[in-house]
Formats: sequence, C-alpha cells, structure tokens
Amino acid sequence: MVGTVQKSPSPSGEGLGWGLPTILPLRFADMVTKHRILILSAVAFAIAAPATAGRFGGGDMMATFDQADANHDGMITRAEFIAARLARFAEMDRNHDGVVSKDDFSRLAKFRPEAADRLDMLIAQADADHDGRMTRAEIAAAPTPIFDRADSNHDGVIDKSELAQLRTTTAMMKRKV
Repeated sequence: MVGTVQKSPSPSGEGLGWGLPTILPLRFADMVTKHRILILSAVAFAIAAPATAGRFGGGDMMATFDQADANHDGMITRAEFIAARLARFAEMDRNHDGVVSKDDFSRLAKFRPEAADRLDMLIAQADADHDGRMTRAEIAAAPTPIFDRADSNHDGVIDKSELAQLRTTTAMMKRKV
C-alpha cells in the first residue's frame, strides 16, 4: 500500500474543507508521527520539570540549561547537555535501582496525580524497550529535541544568542499557558 487516506481537520470535518480526503504517503505520515513524538518529548520534559521542582533544582527548563553549562563559558555543547541529563537521571532514580519508574515517585502519584502522569509520559518517551522503566542507557541514547530546537544553527553548541532566544521563547510559552 503506497498511501493512507486521512481526513484533514476542517470546520466541517470534511478533508480539506472541500469534501475531499487528503492522501498522505505512509512515509510522510511516519515522519509526522516521529516529529510529534519528538515534540511531545520536549513538552513532557518541560512539563515534568516543574512537577519535580523542589527535588530537582528549580523545575525550570532554563535552569536545566544553566546547569548543563559545566565549564561556565556561556555555551552548552551537546555533550554537556547529555551529561546534565544523565545527572538528572541519577537524581530521579530515588531508590537507586538503576532505572527511573513509577516506583521512584509513589508519593508524587498519591498527592499530585497530574504530575505523576506527566512523569509517566517522560519515562515513556525515553523507554526504548517499552518495559515502563527508563534506564541510564535509554536516556543517554534518547533524542535531544529541546537541545536541537535551541541549537538553531545546528552546530552542536547552544551559544549565548541561541540561549537568549530560547529564554524569550520559553517566557512567551509560559505566558500562553
């Protein structure tokens, strides 16, 4: 099968608004799905951070970037970002069993179920083997959509101007929520 027929959203619910369905090649549909997953990963990370604010250093996505700048040169390399993410993993593995799972956040689930749901989403996004747990290896190998979006010139480094743009974008997103 070369393509799949999907209805495009329109006020009338009919294809492109002219009563015709939209035909998307499967490859394009797969790319859209992967793109959505990457965006959801970024959103889940950004949402989960405030849920764990007291425990994990501020809960602010920008605080995560600030902490990632290991050599304090005002620029964040992909390696620094991944190292910071791995350090965050160590903090999240509360029972020190080498994985992050619901077991690490049983109290959070009791008192803030919406935050626990967001953390479940975060875990699911990095959980490559779909066992409901996120390992250190899985988080190390997981895509870095937030970093990729911030690195607008795609040189593998978030420089001061890109970081400033990220701060502006993040502030605008917070105002919309």
